[in-house]
Amino acid sequence: MDKKVKRVNSLIVRIAYGDVSALDDLFTEVGGLLYVIARRYLFDKSLADDVVSRVFVKIVKASLNFDADKNGLNWLIKSTKNEALNENVRSGKYLPEPDENHNVADVVTEEDLASRYDVAEALKKLDEKENLLIKYVYWEGLTLREAAEKLAMPLTSTHRLLKNTLKKLGGFLEEKSDS
Repeated sequence: MDKKVKRVNSLIVRIAYGDVSALDDLFTEVGGLLYVIARRYLFDKSLADDVVSRVFVKIVKASLNFDADKNGLNWLIKSTKNEALNENVRSGKYLPEPDENHNVADVVTEEDLASRYDVAEALKKLDEKENLLIKYVYWEGLTLREAAEKLAMPLTSTHRLLKNTLKKLGGFLEEKSDS
């Protein structure tokens, strides 16, 4: 089990024991990633914050039954994806499964397809150091300390850069959804 998964698991266990600060720490650890995942699956991008909030409510409720030997990060990612897909169904916007009588191309608009690339476009707008930080933390699962070492930056500066990068990504995505 990699370090990021272990950290997420320990935070979920702390939440189960009523540690309120663990919820904040978990949000800092994975909130940005869950937001990006929610945006990827939602047709109405403005609902991403709501989806992530619902996932965190579910975390609190389900934390008592959480098995710390399982992959907590994977659970959060799947929960976010499922919650986003459920939101699409609730709003009446969803992609039906293709079958011989139904062609998905008939129900997917050009706008829907374009929206799937919003996150990729936003990532392209980041500078090299910001992209590396996102890659290290969210794709490779490194801790912030390990990412700081790889980037040869102080830990506090790396934390600030991650926070600002996530805000910047959110701004790019908001900008895209407004246009």
